[in-house]
This record gives sequence, structure tokens and C-alpha cells, in this order.
Amino acid sequence: MVPSSFFLRDMCTKMLCLTEQQDNVIVQFDLNTGQNISETEIKLGHTDIPCKLTGPVSLPRKFDSLESSDTVELVGISRNTLFQLTWDTRTKDDVVIATHEAYTKAQKSFAWTCSVTTREGHIAAGATDGHVRLFTNTGNGLKMAKTEIGTLSDRVVGIDVSADGNWVVWATKTYLAITNVTFSGNNGNAQNGFTSKTPAVKRQHVLVLRVKQEDIEGLNMGELNLTPPKFDNRPTLGEEELDIITTTGSFLLRFKFDLVKKDYKTGQQNLSFPLIYETSAPITACKFLYSVNDVILANARGIATVGLQDDLEEEEEEEEGEAEGEAEGEREGGLGNEEKDEDEREWSGRDEVEALATNIEEKLKVDDDSS
Repeated sequence: MVPSSFFLRDMCTKMLCLTEQQDNVIVQFDLNTGQNISETEIKLGHTDIPCKLTGPVSLPRKFDSLESSDTVELVGISRNTLFQLTWDTRTKDDVVIATHEAYTKAQKSFAWTCSVTTREGHIAAGATDGHVRLFTNTGNGLKMAKTEIGTLSDRVVGIDVSADGNWVVWATKTYLAITNVTFSGNNGNAQNGFTSKTPAVKRQHVLVLRVKQEDIEGLNMGELNLTPPKFDNRPTLGEEELDIITTTGSFLLRFKFDLVKKDYKTGQQNLSFPLIYETSAPITACKFLYSVNDVILANARGIATVGLQDDLEEEEEEEEGEAEGEAEGEREGGLGNEEKDEDEREWSGRDEVEALATNIEEKLKVDDDSS
């Protein structure tokens, strides 16, 4: 049983997983013991209506994983319906009913694919038409979207929001896209697209973040198939986000947020190419833990935590400067190359790849025998 998506709860001591094998069942694990606590089926409105979860389930507010509670509120997607439900995990029921369908699109021109919540509980949802829609959550269900970001048309496969609610990043199969959803109101005050309808003339542009073709070919990455992107959780420590991660196959991609913001100002991706880490097995989902650089990964071998190291870039720059006769160049982010023959090219970041492999600590074994 391989997790297709997951999130943490109850002060990060438990994990809720979805799997490709059972698209309407939430599997709950105890991270301290590795024990499978429960498998709970979700149904919509009535026990006779199965709920096909077509996107990851999330908590009602960003960072709710740090709270301790026996009751879990969830936001999820079933085809054309965004729903909310409350689940008391102390009950022995193996079925929980989502009685509150938060928002259903009347026309069937698109279907929801993913959703995420802000710190205040507002919701951003991606869809098959490539649009991202922002909703104000008043506690009485979702009304029409306050803001619709319709710049791109490629299917949205995952989405995340910065802690301050100002930045929305989403993934398609082959690239990330990011936009700032703030704007200046008529009175000059700062407004946010989650809570205020954004006039078309004040909508900010969308920056597309791609992987360099030379990196794709040089690392034999094959066809890209990106997973939902994630901001880091530094705001819980009183700091600003520094990283955005996503994965494709056995590779983890790390975009430096400060470089992304610099490129956003110019409207072109010149600096913000990703650092690339290679692991030993294809990754199905990833998420930052509530520490500075730790990432939790899911793959066919189980769940593992990985420490991303910040000082490797500085070490690489020092080594490059000491190399005799080496041309001095500007590191653009991502896996660059040194001035060597094509056949002898060494990809910067190789030390990071090795560090990633050696720092994996298995927290939980999830295999076919346990399903």
C-alpha cells in the first residue's frame, strides 16, 4: 500500500494517508509506533453514495497539524464537489459521512483536482481546466469564488499557499506556476484575493517555473510528472518561507523562494531554477515537517524523513573557487555544470544527492503485505 498523499495531525504524531488502491479510504498511522490505527471510508451525504477522493484531503487551516485534538475537520474533493466534514477519531466507525457539501459547481465544464487551506481557513482549489479559484470560508459553506486565476489551461495537479496567504503556487504535470494574490483597493489599502473580489485590471501575473531541459537530459529524469508543491513551514518558527518543493519520479526539486520572488518581479524565470536531489525510488508525495529543513517522503518502500542541508551550496562555491584554472561563473540555482567536456560533466548538487541518500531515516514501513 503506497501513499498517494498524506498529512500530519495531532501535533505531528499521526499521519493520515490516501492510497491509489482505495480512493475513498483514509488510513491513519501512529508515527511513534508505525502502527496502522484505522482505515476509515468517506461517503458523501448518505451511506449509499461513495466518495471518490479525486484530490488530497487537507486540514481546515494551515498548520493545524500542530494542534492536539481527537476531532479532525477535513476539506476534500470528490469529482465536482468541494466538501467539509468533521470526524471524531475516537469512534470505532469505519465510515464517516461528509454531510456538508461546501461548494458544487453547477455546470460540469470542469472538475476539482486539488485544494488547500490558508492559515485563516480560506480555500484555494485547482481544477481540470487549469484555473485556480480562491474562496472565502465564512463557516457557512463556500459561495462563489472571490477570485479566479485563469491564465493557464493545463490541469492543476496540486496546490499550496504561503503562510500569509499572499502567494499561491500550483503544479501541472510539467511545471509549477506561482502568483501573488494581493492588490491595492480603491482606497489604497492592501487587499487579498481570498477575501476580496479581485478586479481583472488588478490581477497580478503568473510566473511559470520549469526545470532546465539540460538538467532533465543530463540526469535522465525522463518525462516529468510533478507532485503537489509545498512551501516550507518556517513561519511556525517565526521565520519566512525559503523553499518550495515538488517531486517527479525519484527526484526532489527544491525552488528557492527568494529567487522565485526576484524572478516574479521581472516576469521571467532567470534565477529560480531548482536544486535537484535524486533518491533511490520514485516519490509519490512529499511534505515539509515542522522543522527548518526536514522533509517527509512517501515511496513504494515506505515513509522516510530527509534532512536538506543549507551549507552545501556554499561548500560547492568554495570548491569551485579553489579549482585551478576553473572559469568563474554565476550559479543559477538548479543543477548546473562545470566547464568540462560533455562526457565528463559533473552535476553540481551531487554531494546533495549523496547527503540525501545517507540521511534517510525510515519512520514507517508501508508495503503490499500490510494492505
